Amino acid sequence: MAREVRRDLISRVQAEGLAFDEKITADTRRILRVPGTINSKTGFACTRLTAAQLEQPAHEILKYIPRADHGTPLIPHAGDESPLRGCRIISWLCHRFGVRLKPVTPFTFAMFLINAIPGIMRQIPFFDYSPMRDVQKIVSELSGLQETYGLSDIYLYRSDMEISAVCFRTFPLRRLEKIIGASGSRNFGTLLKYKQLFLRVGEERDINQGVCAGTPTYLMTIHAPDRNNEHFVSLPHCRFFSGCSTPVCQYRRQHGTGDVFLTHTVIERG
Repeated sequence: MAREVRRDLISRVQAEGLAFDEKITADTRRILRVPGTINSKTGFACTRLTAAQLEQPAHEILKYIPRADHGTPLIPHAGDESPLRGCRIISWLCHRFGVRLKPVTPFTFAMFLINAIPGIMRQIPFFDYSPMRDVQKIVSELSGLQETYGLSDIYLYRSDMEISAVCFRTFPLRRLEKIIGASGSRNFGTLLKYKQLFLRVGEERDINQGVCAGTPTYLMTIHAPDRNNEHFVSLPHCRFFSGCSTPVCQYRRQHGTGDVFLTHTVIERG
């Protein structure tokens, strides 16, 4: 019966003139791909994609898909299913660890926000500093960046693990690299390696679901000159942070479509 259903499906798809893999579609043993399972040839994990992500070029989509390059992947225990409340309730993401190789060193899990802007080929600056740094010194340095690079308002956050900051003004990758390199932020190497930045927005937990670090909390806003706030800012990121109790200012020029990208990440503690 299953094979008959597959043959009927293939006939209907062929009649529509759509391109597809007939061999795989007809195989009742291979058609099912459960989210989180690994493709044995490519190493990519089956991942749920949003409509906005599917509109991106293939090379952009692959940035958001986990990949197991070698060894046997680990499927950790599912954790707290309580929703992450941002601009929307994203319950299917919160504390789902996904699939990843088991690190040799001790590790934790956390949810991160990606700085890429859905719908356009631009990104926003995320800054990351040691929690031992003097906050006023960081404020002074970021204020200097606002003057030098025309950054819009900068929102500062703090947790036990880091002092972080977000600016909503959008930049092409090369310009962003200059800004992060001049900032002294710890994530400059991440930008060079992955061509994007990540900001922790959820609790950091260990494999047993113990909380290692709380969610970063809003500290203050470093206001920019009015002329800096006339540049384009990321609409999806403004919406997200507005829903997270951050007093986001109103900006006249905004672009980007859809929702921000969130990802769970393994943090190795060596």
